[in-house]
Amino acid sequence: PSALEVHADLAWIAQWRGDWPEAARRWEAFRKRFPKSELGYTQGAESLRNAGRAADADALRAEAAARFPAPASATTAGR
Repeated sequence: PSALEVHADLAWIAQWRGDWPEAARRWEAFRKRFPKSELGYTQGAESLRNAGRAADADALRAEAAARFPAPASATTAGR
């Protein structure tokens, strides 16, 4: 497995256990190591929300939207 997969698995394990504060910490470490991976932002935000940190989750989602804008085809789908 790649380093990205190993670090993601560590964060997933915390999520699967329901240890949301630890999952949020692990996704934060993942984002620092792999800033170009959207996964760290989406799952980090989910972990933050489940840890009771809704404002931090919203801020991370906004950062993700700025870093990873949806392709035009995705925003016009279904029209």
